[in-house]
Amino acid sequence: MPSTGSLAATFVFPMFLLGLIKDRKRSPYAHHVPNKPSTSSGSSKLFVDQTLAHPFLPPVIAVWACGLSNLVFDKTHCIGSASIKLHGYALPPPANLTIAENPLKIEAMFKFWLCIRLLMLAHLSSPLYSPSVLDQNSWKMFLSLDYLAKANEQENPTTKAAVCRAKMKEILAGCFNEIEVELGSGEGTSVSWRGKAYETLTATDHQEIVWEMSEIAFRLELATLDRMAREAGPNHDISRETAISSCFTGPISMADIGSANMGLAYPSWYDCAPYLCSLRRLMQTWTGSKPDIIAKDRTELALD
Repeated sequence: MPSTGSLAATFVFPMFLLGLIKDRKRSPYAHHVPNKPSTSSGSSKLFVDQTLAHPFLPPVIAVWACGLSNLVFDKTHCIGSASIKLHGYALPPPANLTIAENPLKIEAMFKFWLCIRLLMLAHLSSPLYSPSVLDQNSWKMFLSLDYLAKANEQENPTTKAAVCRAKMKEILAGCFNEIEVELGSGEGTSVSWRGKAYETLTATDHQEIVWEMSEIAFRLELATLDRMAREAGPNHDISRETAISSCFTGPISMADIGSANMGLAYPSWYDCAPYLCSLRRLMQTWTGSKPDIIAKDRTELALD
C-alpha cells in the first residue's frame, strides 16, 4: 500500500535512531490516521492501528488508511480464479529496510539498495524479461549481504563481491550480462539519492526511498492481480500495462516522488475520479462475478 504523506520529517540518521527504535517501535502514526469506522474488519483495523512507527517509514495517506479500515479480508470475496497465494516479491518489501534493531545494519541495507536501485528498476521496465520473485526473508538476507560481510573481519572482499554478483545474477535472470554494474561492497563508491550523497540524507529522504519502493510494489501487485483475475495472456501485454498505468500517475515501474499524494491518493473526489474510473474499467475485464458498482455501466448505475 502506498504510504506517504507530506514527508516532512527533519531527523538525521543515525545519531537519534537507537532511542527512537526502543521508544517508538510499535507506537502508531496516530496523527496521520483518520478516524476509523466502527464497522471495519478486525484484520484491517489491526493493520492500521499497529503500523510500525519508524522515522524512515512515511506516514500513511489518509485516503489509504480509510480504505484499508473498510477492507474485508475474506478469501471467499476473491474474484474469478484469484486466490490468496504467496508468490514472492519482485522488489524488497519496504519494511525490510526498517525492522532491524541495529541502526548500522539499517544504514548498510539502505546503501546497498541505492547501489542496485537503478538496475532493479531498469529490469522491471524491460518488456523482454519477467522479474524473479523472492520471499521476504530472502530479500532481507540479500539486502544484508554487505552488512553481514563487514561484521566478519575475516571475510574476503573478493568472496563477498562474488556472493553479491551470484545473487544478483539469480534475481536478474536473463538480462544480467547485458547491463554493466559494479556489485559488492559500497565502500569507495558514491551512494546517493536524487543527487544527494547518502551521508547528507535526512529522515525525509529515507521516507522518499521507502515510499518509492512501496508505490512501485503496489503497482506490481495490481498487475499481478490483473493477470490472475483475467483470461490467460502474455506476460507483457502492452494494452494491459497501459490500462494498469492509467490507474496511476505514471508507468507501472516508475514512481515520481512529487506525485505521492496524487492519483488514487488524491484527497479530492473530483481529482481522484479519473483514476478510480480507470481502475473500474480494468476490473470490469476480470473473470467471475463482480459487484454491481463494477459490473454495471454508468447508465445502469444511474437508473438504479
